[in-house]
Amino acid sequence: MTTRAPSRASSTAVSLPIPVLPPVITTVLLRIGWPLAFERSSTTGSMPSQTGGVCHGPFTLRRVSSSAAERPHFLYHLGLQPGRALDEGAEKALDIRDDLLSPAGVVLAGPLLTLADHAGGVAAALTAGKVLATSDLAWRRGPIAHPTRVSAFAVVLRAGRTTVVSEITLVDEHESPVAHAVMTSQMLSVDRPRGAYAAVTTPVAPLHEHCGITTSAGSNRTGTAEVVFRDDLRNGIGILHGGVIATVVEAAVLAASGDERAVLTDLDLRFLAPGRIGPVRAEATSPTANVWRTEVRDLGQAGRLITLATARTGIA
Repeated sequence: MTTRAPSRASSTAVSLPIPVLPPVITTVLLRIGWPLAFERSSTTGSMPSQTGGVCHGPFTLRRVSSSAAERPHFLYHLGLQPGRALDEGAEKALDIRDDLLSPAGVVLAGPLLTLADHAGGVAAALTAGKVLATSDLAWRRGPIAHPTRVSAFAVVLRAGRTTVVSEITLVDEHESPVAHAVMTSQMLSVDRPRGAYAAVTTPVAPLHEHCGITTSAGSNRTGTAEVVFRDDLRNGIGILHGGVIATVVEAAVLAASGDERAVLTDLDLRFLAPGRIGPVRAEATSPTANVWRTEVRDLGQAGRLITLATARTGIA
């Protein structure tokens, strides 16, 4: 697996200029949006686009209280750690808990992919100085390992007039490779969202169960995963969080594999349209051994195709 990370020894790390708020409000990931209100400023933050893209750009984040929220937002549930701006890019980290593991005891792809986009989006925003939306992300897992903490180091490969391409290397607490990703961010303009988030609580259920994802396995190596929209699974403008989409895709593929030892080793996501109503259903099929094609559709929008994913699995 190719790995490429900024030189941590030579890079000068500085704290990102984010207000003192709960740890994971630094960016919004994977078409995610964020259940916060935003104001433009010289501070680097993130916000969702009207089309559902993951947006990163110069914003000040303001906390908005909510008495109606019953669960911590999806990103708070993951527990993403505050990041650092490096001379060559950005760094983010994620502590690996038992509820983020697969039945095989391996960290799920969903949290790692979200972490990669988190770091890549910040690096892109720092370089471009504009609002950005993640349009696609290709992720590859390294050797199967059992890290307790994963850090993502992102560098910008190319910054054009309308797009930014970032490369992200994920390493464990010993700086051994965990995963690698490349993402494309599209520059765009968006309106400021308005939203709220719940207080952080101690996770008590596995990630798929926490999200309310139901799965079923069919014949001929097929599988489905479905999730009903909840407020904590939406972004700041009310569409389905991109990290949840990645998690639903993973659940469908694991169900289709029929093997509790199965682990996603590769995942490519192409976001085509936002999920607005739900339920959202992911259907995984296997065109060839250990390769999975997954369509994600919004059943509330007459089955509209919102994401197309390709995955590969291995055995832990």
